[in-house]
Amino acid sequence: DLNHFKDAFDWVEANNSGRIVPHEGVDIEYDSACKAVKEIESSLLKHLKEQRKLLGCTSISYVHIGKDTYLLEVPENLSENIPRDYERRSSKKGFCRYWTPDIKIFLKELSHAESEKETLLKSTLQRMIGRFCEHHTQWKQLVSATAELDVLINLAIASDYYEGPTCRPNFAGTLCTNEAPYIYAKSLGHPVLRSDSLGKAAFVPNDITIGGPDQASFILLTGPNMGGKSTLLRQVCLAVILAQVGADVPAESFELSPVDRIFVRMGARDNIMAGQ
Repeated sequence: DLNHFKDAFDWVEANNSGRIVPHEGVDIEYDSACKAVKEIESSLLKHLKEQRKLLGCTSISYVHIGKDTYLLEVPENLSENIPRDYERRSSKKGFCRYWTPDIKIFLKELSHAESEKETLLKSTLQRMIGRFCEHHTQWKQLVSATAELDVLINLAIASDYYEGPTCRPNFAGTLCTNEAPYIYAKSLGHPVLRSDSLGKAAFVPNDITIGGPDQASFILLTGPNMGGKSTLLRQVCLAVILAQVGADVPAESFELSPVDRIFVRMGARDNIMAGQ
């Protein structure tokens, strides 16, 4: 199905011209219109051969002058042999140009057929999209599977990027449990910061214990500016998110209860006097 649409038209030409011209066999209605045009053009060529035979001259040909197309150009010395119902349209030195009654009929048919062909060409994209949408269930499944593979591949790449040990997190309990929620991490690293981005400094892993039956449900963290307080906050939050999307975590071990929300305030922009 994908190959059908991939091969339906010349993509480079469509991009350059802004027009989609379907290849033969792609659009039945457009093919039918093209066939009608070709049949009329074939009839005009057949008529030309008949005129050459009728007037006894093989050099007679069609010429196109401005809006006048399929003019029968006849040597001037044959003008006495031209039937009375031929319409003389123009001339040049040594030649006269005519429309025969049949040519007039063919031109009307050709104009109508070319107009129909152009109309169908303009609506080709709409019909093609309609046929594309008939497979919407298939495309939906394909996009879903591709997206899932994309996520899994990216999680694998991210895991390779971590510095230090990694582990698969272990979840305990559910959001509905009566047990005290907790987070426990041993040698928790940072999923983004690495030695090669810290210059001469080195990232120091942290053991984290929050909650559970025997521990406080919070950490009171103090220290100077640039001491790593925000970094610790970020790495814990990122580790929780990574764990819950199914990724490995940069730690020797990581256990936690399911987490339903994370509140973060970053940056010193308090307006204490206004109570903000």
